[in-house]
Amino acid sequence: MIDQSLVKSGFDAEVLFGNRYIKYLLLNSIETGGLPLNLDIPVPNEDTGEVKILTINIYVPEDYVRNYVPNSGAQIPCRCK
Repeated sequence: MIDQSLVKSGFDAEVLFGNRYIKYLLLNSIETGGLPLNLDIPVPNEDTGEVKILTINIYVPEDYVRNYVPNSGAQIPCRCK
């Protein structure tokens, strides 16, 4: 049970997610193409105005349990430019 006196967000409902649920939600987003495996984010330097590119690579673990057999011939979704 959640102690409602600790709810401070001001929303009508709050939902608690465990780390396993969040992990599988993110993995689902990757496998369906909603979250790319590579992200390039421009980061401006406030002093010089120079913009550097921050590259984030997401590595999908191989040890999680699926409820289906993945298609080995399927293409990994890519949002390449």
